[in-house]
Amino acid sequence: MCISEGRVQDWAGAVDFIRHSWKNNRETQLDYTLEFVNSLLQYPGDGPVLAPAYYDNGALIALVVGFPRSVWLQGHVRKLLLMSFFTVAPAYRGQGYGRAVWANCLRMAKSAGYDGVLHYCVDGNPSNAITVAAAESAGFKANRVFTVKYLMRLLRPAAAPTSDPDELDPQLLLNAAESLAPSPLSRVWSAAEAEWQMSSYGRLFSADVNGGALTGYVLNLLDAGHTPCFFIEDVLWHRLAPEARPALLDRFLGRVSQIASLAVLPMLEYADLSPFRAAGFRRSPRLLHAYLTLWHEQPALQEFQSIYIDML
Repeated sequence: MCISEGRVQDWAGAVDFIRHSWKNNRETQLDYTLEFVNSLLQYPGDGPVLAPAYYDNGALIALVVGFPRSVWLQGHVRKLLLMSFFTVAPAYRGQGYGRAVWANCLRMAKSAGYDGVLHYCVDGNPSNAITVAAAESAGFKANRVFTVKYLMRLLRPAAAPTSDPDELDPQLLLNAAESLAPSPLSRVWSAAEAEWQMSSYGRLFSADVNGGALTGYVLNLLDAGHTPCFFIEDVLWHRLAPEARPALLDRFLGRVSQIASLAVLPMLEYADLSPFRAAGFRRSPRLLHAYLTLWHEQPALQEFQSIYIDML
């Protein structure tokens, strides 16, 4: 055994490593393709992507990847690292490599000028305890600030997909986001980020020129049928009249149903979700815990009533 620290260089190999390491997990996993991961790596955020890793004789055994995000938090715009793809090879679990690679990423994030990190863990997964302990070992505190619940709906292909003549204008997304009442933790968009959100791999975007926008992306599940699943990411219709929201949703789902058979909506409590319930979305048992680690907490963090941020 010859263990060494490093950073991910071979992303095709990293994707294969994640897929192989996760295939026997209790929870149904997503099939993160190289095309999808490459699109994440091209995110035009203010800060570097971080990808610390551990190797044994050159073979990848542990990694975590962090992506830049800007948010409104505690009265200021903050730079956060959104940490995801936390993976340890099955043969190396329980030996401290997960905790070590996580702590390394926190230290790297602080050195790179980030104000803190955000990450998610599925309820009941050992990663909840591992990441909290890793933060403590690095001298920080991972605060659980929100628990994400989900709505889901099976989809049938619409008779004909619909399109929006104005939907490729990133300004529609920016306008819709600016009208949103701020949550304790809210994503802040730049023009380049809005353009990326609308055009990156596997994503759909529908808008209403009167002030509404819906976005999301498709990924297959790692189940027997490789079920195509669409994750609704932005529900930005605060300025749109309530009676106009079902029409935008119907148009959006008509397009989504052409590429996915299941739609999933995280309930982040920043938007009116009643049109989704009226459209047949129902509660899922899945729960996801959000953790926020800041280098300097002022004031002390409390659990948030809502958040507006993506999840990986």
